[in-house]
Amino acid sequence: MAFQGDVVTLNAARREAHRRFEEGKNWTEEVKAAEGIEEARNVSKFLRQNLVQGIKEEESDVYSLSYVS
Repeated sequence: MAFQGDVVTLNAARREAHRRFEEGKNWTEEVKAAEGIEEARNVSKFLRQNLVQGIKEEESDVYSLSYVS
C-alpha cells in the first residue's frame, strides 16, 4: 500500500486528489475531461511504478528501502 505508515503524506495525497477531482467535476468539454482522466491514470501509474519508501530499522538511524507495488 502506498504511503503505508506515513499518515501525513497519505492524507496530503488524498486531499490533493480530491481537490483535483473537485476542480474538474463540472467540466463539460469532452476533451478537457478526457485529459483529466488521463492525468489521473498517469499519476496512478507513476506511483505504482516509482514509489519507494524508507523504513527505519529499530534501534538505529539506518533506513532500508521498501518498493511499493
